[in-house]
Amino acid sequence: MKIGLIAVGLNTYWHQFGGLRERLDGYRNAIKEKMEAYGGQIVADAGMVDDVDKAHAAAALFRRDEAEVLFIFISTYALSSTLIPFLGEGIPVVLLNLQPAPAIDYARLNGMSDRGEMTGEPVRCPNSVRYSTAPAPNTTW
Repeated sequence: MKIGLIAVGLNTYWHQFGGLRERLDGYRNAIKEKMEAYGGQIVADAGMVDDVDKAHAAAALFRRDEAEVLFIFISTYALSSTLIPFLGEGIPVVLLNLQPAPAIDYARLNGMSDRGEMTGEPVRCPNSVRYSTAPAPNTTW
């Protein structure tokens, strides 16, 4: 199966929280390695999509490379404009809303003084897609 992979995030975070983008890219790379280990053929890894121009470029890449399924890693907060371009393509979409631990450690999270560290904990819900008007019949939650 030909797989397209991206992570989505918010580009205004990168200068606010040093090292955040690199950490989130590391999570995306770990996902890619696991997919490849299971025999998935990654035909297009568009990296971090963090603005509307990158979203449209990634959608074009997936069309060109004939991706059969798209995995979108919701790495941190993302604008709907970085997600919507993928939903009308007719390609099944799987949203990955992962966290690096089996459960949220609320005591640790609430005790964080560094918002960058908190922002890097991928525990969000993809509401921007859920409430969009774009057709998304093949989207998995």
